[in-house]
Amino acid sequence: MLNVLVVEDEPEELNYLCNIINGILRCCILRVRSGEEALAYIEQKKIDVFFIDVELPGINGFQLAGQIRQSKGYLLTNIVFTTAYKPGSKNIQKRYHHYDYIEKPFTPDSFENELGGMLRELERQKNTGSEPQKNNSKNLSILGSKRTDDVVNIEEILYAERQGRTLWVYAKHETFEGIKMTLEEMISNVGSSMFVRCHKSFALNVENVREIMKIDRRLWYAYFFGKWDTYCQISATYYESVYRLFKER
Repeated sequence: MLNVLVVEDEPEELNYLCNIINGILRCCILRVRSGEEALAYIEQKKIDVFFIDVELPGINGFQLAGQIRQSKGYLLTNIVFTTAYKPGSKNIQKRYHHYDYIEKPFTPDSFENELGGMLRELERQKNTGSEPQKNNSKNLSILGSKRTDDVVNIEEILYAERQGRTLWVYAKHETFEGIKMTLEEMISNVGSSMFVRCHKSFALNVENVREIMKIDRRLWYAYFFGKWDTYCQISATYYESVYRLFKER
């Protein structure tokens, strides 16, 4: 069972968020109303995912995330900011590493669409005590696509992009649209250490990357073999891990 720590100073919003999470899966939800309380909790119990309101009294959400990252065992733990504006506009991806966010106000449906897959995948990993299992088949069924019998060879996949509530998967010779799957579920289903998240809205197959080019201080483009006019975005949050895989390959 996941241990989820929700940090929110408004009681109604705190209860609302906790009820939504409970509606997605059974988990142990710890509720605190300040950054100071949160820091005390992480010394007592191992937390699997944090939901942190940016606007907190005392230590704000960003400062709390910084202190969590400095705590032993929490370098890569998922942190989700709940906020009324897009954190990307503040360039916090690189500072707080492996974060996600959801904008207020959100509905149960929008929360499920954005973060339901992440929660279920974290629960699966904790219950099995493993990373996502490798797909023993070279083919991936694109369930929920506009053509229900679509199957793609995993080695052919270039990248996947989230567009609204669905995914588009770009392969070497075909594009699959309207796939009812989250990026987290797609990564898990592919089951390859070389198919990784590279941006909030993108995941790519590093095996097919021929070049990574810096566009500005926060953004890179990955270009692919045989597809000279096709590229996938890499954000500052994920650049170092993607580039390391690229060089090791």
